[in-house]
Order: sequence, then structure tokens, then C-alpha cells
Amino acid sequence: MTEPSTKFLTLTIEIELGDRRTHAGRVEAAHQAAVKAAVNAIKDELLEDSVERVGSRLTWGYRRGALDYDYVEAAGEGGGWGQADG
Repeated sequence: MTEPSTKFLTLTIEIELGDRRTHAGRVEAAHQAAVKAAVNAIKDELLEDSVERVGSRLTWGYRRGALDYDYVEAAGEGGGWGQADG
């Protein structure tokens, strides 16, 4: 007998940092704060006991070019994600 599939919600947040020195401790603290805020917002929207487990991954790197996605304001919605131009 096959086990039922598990539902997953995946969020991707990319943050382009400025030229100021950013230490690992601050990056980790920002990551933890972002995860906590996202989980709280999700729990506010979903039915009680809908969230079973939360995992997160922090990656740090350098690359040329813009973000993969830009934050765009959706009229009347307060914001949304759209594919970056280019």
C-alpha cells in the first residue's frame, strides 16, 4: 500500500545586501527572525494544527546580476511576488 503524499509549502526569500560588512552572527539572527515571522504569518492564515514541521535553510554567497525575483506591490493587496525583468 502506498503512503499518501505530504503537502509542502516552500517560500523563497532572497535578500540582496549592501556593501556594509555583514557578519555571520547578524545574518543568522536575520534568518531566524525571518523564519519566525513567516511561520507566525502562515499559522495566522491556515487552519489550526495545519503546520506539522518547519525546516529552513540559509545560504550565503556572491553572484553577479540582480535578484531572481523582485518584490512588487499588487494593487489593493499590499504586495506580491513577480518575476524579475531581464
